[in-house]
Amino acid sequence: MKKNRFATQLSVIINQQDLETITYLIFKHTSTVGFRYHSFKRKVMSRHFIKVTTPFGAVSVKVATFKDIVKQTPEFDDCLAISKKYNLSIDNVYQMVYQQLKNN
Repeated sequence: MKKNRFATQLSVIINQQDLETITYLIFKHTSTVGFRYHSFKRKVMSRHFIKVTTPFGAVSVKVATFKDIVKQTPEFDDCLAISKKYNLSIDNVYQMVYQQLKNN
């Protein structure tokens, strides 16, 4: 910083409607007299869920799509429950789910 002063970077992610409230809190609880802020936009893929049946039970799979792109991701909690119940590694459960997806 100027004159070799120490500095701390504060990053805050907020909704636009909260800007005045957060501005007040930053000025009140820090020594700063000014700060910069940026607005960002976000793009997300369309998402839905399907169920995949494995020999050890059903697993929810999130399917995300955008144009010709399709991503399929097994839900961690479902895979973890199966791995604990049947004493399998979570990697083995994921592989089972991906194999079922490949076969369908």
